[in-house]
Amino acid sequence: MNLFIHFIYGVRQLLRQPSAKVRLLLLIPMAQILPFMLMGSAFLSRENTEWFLYTNLAWGFMSSCALQALIWTQTVINTGRLNMILLVDGGLIGWMVGFTAGLNALYIMSTCLSTILIAYILGFPVQAILVLITLAASVPVSLGSIAFILGCEIRWGRVLHVVNTGLDLLMILSGVLYPIMALGAVAGALSLVFPTSHLNEFLRGGASWHILAAFGLAGVYAGIGAFWVRTSVARYRVTGLIGSR
Repeated sequence: MNLFIHFIYGVRQLLRQPSAKVRLLLLIPMAQILPFMLMGSAFLSRENTEWFLYTNLAWGFMSSCALQALIWTQTVINTGRLNMILLVDGGLIGWMVGFTAGLNALYIMSTCLSTILIAYILGFPVQAILVLITLAASVPVSLGSIAFILGCEIRWGRVLHVVNTGLDLLMILSGVLYPIMALGAVAGALSLVFPTSHLNEFLRGGASWHILAAFGLAGVYAGIGAFWVRTSVARYRVTGLIGSR
């Protein structure tokens, strides 16, 4: 019940932001469509364009959730609502899970809209099952990402540049634009510890074990993120300072 309450509250707060509906229903889908149309069509053959479509959609979904979580986390901290959240039922973890669920629900809608629009424009078949499996596996990845961002915000303060750099690095290691085998032996082996790399290999038509690995690593990723949040909150309860060293 507490998670459901946090879910409803998070959705309402997100939709109350200025131009939220326009951004979610129009701007984000367009931001996911344009990179594919401008980049993919320039260097990919017709038979290779479909995997580029789906890997970019999956990445657009996860990165949009991470950046929105960063913005909202900074708002919570800067407006002094962090202490209030720490005292409510379920605490910070309950709020974080509920908020993540609401955030994912909104962005899943926009990502599905992007899929339909791109498929219609380019004449691609809409592989609904593939997209739904991908988004389902992305949810715990999103939870882990939000947990890391929240923990870093509490411990070190504003970390926008760190998050942006981390997302760029993760995009490269996850093989969003090209298969991970193109990364070479060292970087390719490193990429296998990230659930996103297995997710993208599955989207390219890889073996089914990639999606199982993505689900398993995503759960580990979310668990580590939750532990990081608890550690950061425990430190904050002692020091009472955001960004304390």
